[in-house]
Amino acid sequence: MALDVIEISGKDKNNELVSFSYCGITMGLTYIQPFVRTNLIVDDLVVSRKDVISEEQLPNYIDNCKADLLIVATDKDTLLPLQKSNQFIMPFRIHQMVETYKGWEYVLDTMSKREVSRAKKQAKKYNLDYFITHEESDYFNFYDTMHKPTMNNRFEGLARSVEKYKALDEIFKQGLLFLVTHEGVPVSGSVSQIDKEKNWLNARLIGVLNGDSKYRNMGAQNFVYHSILHWACHEGGIDVVNFQGCEPFLTKGTFQYKKRFGTNAILPPNQLYNQRLLVQANFESRPVREFLINNPVMLVDEDNNLGAGYFYDHDNEPRLDIPYKCNGFKYEKLFDMDLVTVKS
Repeated sequence: MALDVIEISGKDKNNELVSFSYCGITMGLTYIQPFVRTNLIVDDLVVSRKDVISEEQLPNYIDNCKADLLIVATDKDTLLPLQKSNQFIMPFRIHQMVETYKGWEYVLDTMSKREVSRAKKQAKKYNLDYFITHEESDYFNFYDTMHKPTMNNRFEGLARSVEKYKALDEIFKQGLLFLVTHEGVPVSGSVSQIDKEKNWLNARLIGVLNGDSKYRNMGAQNFVYHSILHWACHEGGIDVVNFQGCEPFLTKGTFQYKKRFGTNAILPPNQLYNQRLLVQANFESRPVREFLINNPVMLVDEDNNLGAGYFYDHDNEPRLDIPYKCNGFKYEKLFDMDLVTVKS
């Protein structure tokens, strides 16, 4: 298998030089690499190498990589034998799901009480409601006026979605569209695919009208999540709602946001289930130390159990104020970067 390589360098927020290398599956160029790059390097970014190597070349690449931070992304059977004492393993992504087969009252009980209260107040104040549709015209209108503008605003044109006609065939035609209304007018929505074999609903595309933040501020996008759960428990008879995934860092806003809905964290139930990240860090680099301290990580052990990892040193306490606790996380580890060794 071919692995993409990109090596970059630049300055962090304190004007200190730092280098970062990503080597792995192509999908990591869309998800992992941008997150690390934007949180590590803020100025004078230089790309020194863009390349492709074979999996057979990977051990030699890791041994000879001089980057302050190296992240390798490929399957666990390849990475685990390569792990050394100063390296740690993360999942490539996680998904967050809700067990709707347990019923509406259970779902409400596991949700954040603040979230439940806020949603009720916003629904009443702005007259929010929802309906479902299988009409293609509604799908195209949603994609063009809600989803695409929202993604463009959020990611500044970088592709983080599914092409319109591909999504039509693979998601909408295998599921349905939720539309949230404000005063009877659709202002937000989500396309979900239904896995009939598993009886799971996979919430996929989302957006608000024209990508306008005023609809998010009134709670219209937030109401989409409540609508999906309500429908799944009542009309849909769905066993599990999968709110999809995020990068394996506790600071990801999507992770912290979806925790409000009583989600369970799981490894992706798809082709990414066995994909892992091997992280090699120069703990003498202050930019790397600050990145790891301020971006606690998700971990995964050899038995596929998820955990949380916090870093600290003689000057900085671990950022335990960035929470991870929700169903699915089995353990917590604190890594003293002054001791170098992080592998258990």
